[in-house]
Amino acid sequence: MSALPEVIHVRGIPFSSIDAPTELSCWSGDLPGDGYRRIHLVMEPAGPATGEAIAAAEIAVDEFDALVAAASAFLLTELQDATWALDAHALELLRGPEAPFARPEAVIWRDGSWMLRFDECVLAMGEEYGIGVLFDGRTPIQVEDLSDVDDIDDGTASGESASGESASA
Repeated sequence: MSALPEVIHVRGIPFSSIDAPTELSCWSGDLPGDGYRRIHLVMEPAGPATGEAIAAAEIAVDEFDALVAAASAFLLTELQDATWALDAHALELLRGPEAPFARPEAVIWRDGSWMLRFDECVLAMGEEYGIGVLFDGRTPIQVEDLSDVDDIDDGTASGESASGESASA
């Protein structure tokens, strides 16, 4: 395989190559503005960023704040469902004035599927690795419980995307 680029530009945002296991190639970019706002591209197997991943990254760059708001609203609604079996304290946090999660980052895989992960989460299920929301395009479709994640590398949770691809970065 030819050398991979150290930097990829998406909508003018530089995504720098980050250290990853040999089976992955990863780039990470910080969006301008206030607060933590990051996007990761994760290719497994290792290789150049695909057109599908770049297209998803363009959406994430262009609409990051709206996608974060959609993911937050989705979590606040979905986690109140009895299937999550949250205790009274957790439900109280969900109904509070501020969402119990913060530090959003998008993780985009080779096939263009992606997850918005909140790096900080005070709910028990998200204390260690945060909590995620899988998207289909611009639509939140599934809560991603990261409490049983088996591998963490460079601060980004590793699990599997809806398509079965690794979520390491």
